[in-house]
Amino acid sequence: MVTTSINQMKVLFLDMDGVLNSQEWFEKNHAARIAFKNTHGMGASDVQFIHPLGHIDPDAVARLNCICDAVDFKIVLSSSWRIIISLDDLRIALTHKGFRHVDRLIDVTPSLPLKSDENRRGMEIKAWLDQHPDVTQYVVLDDDSFDIVKIHPHNFVHTNWKIGLTGLDVVHAISVLNA
Repeated sequence: MVTTSINQMKVLFLDMDGVLNSQEWFEKNHAARIAFKNTHGMGASDVQFIHPLGHIDPDAVARLNCICDAVDFKIVLSSSWRIIISLDDLRIALTHKGFRHVDRLIDVTPSLPLKSDENRRGMEIKAWLDQHPDVTQYVVLDDDSFDIVKIHPHNFVHTNWKIGLTGLDVVHAISVLNA
């Protein structure tokens, strides 16, 4: 593993929906929740099936661990989840799902005002980068291209909402971070 110096930093901008979960995961999780309720009764606590735990696929988390094992970087949450869950609560949920690198989750992108039909995630990432000139390389993991592909075309790994983060996405993210 390559270690970055104090004045140099690599960053992974992380979306949650469509990256660490997927349509496939939601269907599997929903079936497991129904089976749990049928087995344990309708009053049984099913916290592991609802947000945030139920919305994080442990297999996708394992793939994120692979990126972390290969490259030294920090994680900035660019997902809309940043509005509804604290970084500390997200660290707890990710740890529960097998993430071994929660210390890398350092910040969230700013929330910029939306103008009419404009998409803003790419601009929010740019705003964060503008405030952190020590970033030497970065990658954006997201299932929606929004304005990301226009603003960050060489740093964007476009995941698929139906299946989430894949092994090919892992390889692509590592190559972008090591560019």
